[in-house]
Amino acid sequence: MSQRDRGTALRLAQLMADHGVEVKMEGNGDVWIPLAQPYGKFVTEMLTTQRYPEVKLVPGKDIVRPYDVAAWSLPLMMGVEVARAALPDGLKPFSMPSVTPASGASAYALAPGSAENAKAINAALRGKGSVSIARAAWRDGGKEWPAGTVFFDGASAKAAAGSVPAGVVWTAVSTIPGTGLAEKLSAPRVGLYKPWAASMDEGWTRWVLEQYGFDPKNVDNKTIRAGKLNEKFDVIVLPDVDKEIIDKGKPKREDGEMKYFAELPGEYAGGLEKEGAKALRDFVEAGGTIVALAQSSDWVLDEFNVPVRNTLAKVKAEDFGLPGSILRVQVSPHPVTYGLPSETAVFADEPIAFQTALPGGEMERWVLASYPSDGRDILLSGWIRGEDRLARRAAAVAMTFGKGKLVLLGFRAQHRAQTHGTYPFLFNALYWSIAR
Repeated sequence: MSQRDRGTALRLAQLMADHGVEVKMEGNGDVWIPLAQPYGKFVTEMLTTQRYPEVKLVPGKDIVRPYDVAAWSLPLMMGVEVARAALPDGLKPFSMPSVTPASGASAYALAPGSAENAKAINAALRGKGSVSIARAAWRDGGKEWPAGTVFFDGASAKAAAGSVPAGVVWTAVSTIPGTGLAEKLSAPRVGLYKPWAASMDEGWTRWVLEQYGFDPKNVDNKTIRAGKLNEKFDVIVLPDVDKEIIDKGKPKREDGEMKYFAELPGEYAGGLEKEGAKALRDFVEAGGTIVALAQSSDWVLDEFNVPVRNTLAKVKAEDFGLPGSILRVQVSPHPVTYGLPSETAVFADEPIAFQTALPGGEMERWVLASYPSDGRDILLSGWIRGEDRLARRAAAVAMTFGKGKLVLLGFRAQHRAQTHGTYPFLFNALYWSIAR
């Protein structure tokens, strides 16, 4: 079957094989996974959707809610198409296909849409030669290349050759679009916020970025408060961290909760405080970009004067529940969404739903992704309560701020290195940070 993102589809096949699953391949390149095998139930569980059973222990009471993540459907999280069909004859054991080699042309094109592209792009940016990205659709030799297509000259293609994953197809083109249609890319200087309180999401984010050829540098509270961030970074990523941790270094305690928090040594205590918040505002106003993932978006909304609010910021647990499920979003064209389909699946586990308004003339604002208008169309896999509170709300937004940019992703696009289908939200945002 055809795949929008064959590189990631092959990655899924290899992942199953690495876990002892019997995986087969047809002569035309199609991958088959027999269900009549010892891992047949495991295959079904990983490749199909989940529906959490609504069980009541006592009549009239609430159901037993999920303790943790309620969905783990790999095809949805990775943006891969799967289908049931009769197993054909003549299959061979799966092996990762060889990489399509460069043909010696003077220029190549790599269409957007696969997270795997970043490995080739970042390798090329570290080498010699020129790398450009199309900011509008462009036609070459009867083929139209969409906005977001990356073009390599011969030298940069040679530098990227060893980093092109299987399934990623780059195509020889006669020329590279000129100024006005394409913009030169450079390697974004990425800072990754690391609070003093341990953050699992910071670790996952760093690992994913490193695996795909980015070079993130950790920035702590002291570094941010010192200012002059534009001298070192084009973009700073705020991982999924509670806004109270970012601000004060301690989680917020509700009435009745235990107030205890283990005190850290003085040099590792506190958060960004007012001084750090000002430094980040100065960074963006001077041309930097902030990418905020999930909970950290709430901190940005508190500290930046933007026409966006989280409508679920104070929602009660009995009115909304989302332990970790896969939801449907509708995607709008923008440099942060280059290559993504008009509808995709996101993993969400926080009460975040953006409401936004048209800004004044001092900024631009874009809705990058939004939830369907009918709450019944939102859940793809897992369990949710209060889905109507997400309906018609934005899942991701972007805006200009001074000379810089803000990108708010109301979900973890890189969740535990599993959600390859939404990695492009994060990767594209990093490349967008250097757009002028």
